[in-house]
Amino acid sequence: MGDYHHIFDAVLDYAETSAGHPALIYESRETTYGELGRRAARVRNGLVDMNVATHGRIAILTGNNDYFFEIWLGAALGNFVLTPINARLAPREVAFILNDSGAEVLFVDTPFDGLVRSITDELKSVREIMPLDSYPGWRDAQSEEVHAPDIEPTETMVQMYTSGTTGFPKGVELNHTAMLACVRSMMGLHAWEPGQVALVTAPLFHTAGCAWANCALQS
Repeated sequence: MGDYHHIFDAVLDYAETSAGHPALIYESRETTYGELGRRAARVRNGLVDMNVATHGRIAILTGNNDYFFEIWLGAALGNFVLTPINARLAPREVAFILNDSGAEVLFVDTPFDGLVRSITDELKSVREIMPLDSYPGWRDAQSEEVHAPDIEPTETMVQMYTSGTTGFPKGVELNHTAMLACVRSMMGLHAWEPGQVALVTAPLFHTAGCAWANCALQS
C-alpha cells in the first residue's frame, strides 16, 4: 500500500494505472478499478446535485455487496460522511441512528424496504430515500467527471454506530487517517500480493469488515 492519505487515493490511482484489473466481484458482477473510480465519481456528483452539505451524512442500510463500495468512495470524494447501519437492528434503533446522525440521504436494499416504510414518519432529517434497486440507473445518469477533492485527512469520512448493548447505539466518527490506520494495521497480518482476493464475510457496517475489504482493494 502506497503513501496514501485518503481512503479513495489508492482506488483513483489504480483506476488510472490498472483500469482493467478487477477491483470487486459480487455474485455475477465484476467491477474493474476503472469502473469503480468512474462510479464513485458519479455517486459524488449525484450527491452534490442533491445539495448534500459538506460533511452531510449519507446513510446506507444493506447487506454486503459491491454497491456499498461505490457509495463509500463516492461519499468520501464529496467530503460527505457515510453512516452504515447495522442490518440486524430493530426499526426503532434504525430510526434513532438516522435521526441522531442527521442523515440527509438513505440508500436502502430491498430486504429492508418494509422496515424503512414502518419508520418513515419518525425520520427528522432524511429527505431522499434511494432504493438500491433504482441505484444503478440513478448512478449512471450522473456525470463521471472527477473533481480533485480538497479534503484534509483529518476530516470525518465515516460515522459508525456501536451495537447499543447498554442503550441506543452511539456514533463513532472516523477520519481518513484513522480508517487507513485500521487498514494498514490489518494488512500487516498478511503479505499482500497483486491479484490476491479477500473474501469479505464480516459485515461492512462494521469497521473490521470495511478494513478487511480495503486491504485487498488498496493493495
